[in-house]
Amino acid sequence: MNNPAQRSYGTLARNAFRGPVRNGFDLSLEKTTNITERVQTQFRAEFFNIFNLTEFSNPSTSITSGTFSQVSSTADPRIIQLALRLMF
Repeated sequence: MNNPAQRSYGTLARNAFRGPVRNGFDLSLEKTTNITERVQTQFRAEFFNIFNLTEFSNPSTSITSGTFSQVSSTADPRIIQLALRLMF
């Protein structure tokens, strides 16, 4: 009979480490205006990470790295994108 403890490193379960929680709140606003019967304009504003919350990335998992288990980066800050479209 094989002993599984001989082929494992410690007693920690698989996928026991979890990274920080990421909450993304995005918002999109759109306004369409008729100029004539066949011509319209559309204005669109898109906000990514609208509350500008810090979203930390996962920690380093490389055991040989000097930054092992350290969080050294974050996700993008608030991004705003505007668009104007002419439809005919």
